[in-house]
Amino acid sequence: GRYKVYKVNKDALRNASKILQNTSIKHCNYSDIKPDKNDFIYLDPPYHSTYESYTENSFKHEQFASWLRDLDSNGVKFLASNTDNEYIRELYKGFEMFEVVQTNNINPNKKDKSRKELLVRNYNDNYVS
Repeated sequence: GRYKVYKVNKDALRNASKILQNTSIKHCNYSDIKPDKNDFIYLDPPYHSTYESYTENSFKHEQFASWLRDLDSNGVKFLASNTDNEYIRELYKGFEMFEVVQTNNINPNKKDKSRKELLVRNYNDNYVS
């Protein structure tokens, strides 16, 4: 494809490498993750009304939200991203939510490359440093 060449901030990459030394990164079904109390996890599920068809059996957002509530009850801290819409906001009611604008450079034909996403978390700003 026709992709622009992006510069890499080598210092930021080295710093990220140092920070992530004792981190486990997994690509798996969320239900296969067995975090311990005080663990922190970031989850990026199929976005509602966007990428649900990527999964063999349509992604079940209600089950995922229930699983997050179980994590919360067990002292696991999480940050999850999703589409910002009323359905998702209702599903995650009770957790802190905030909008972010994400820029997508993958589709070169799309004129507006930004979209709103919703981040959902169950911890305060002081938890993760």
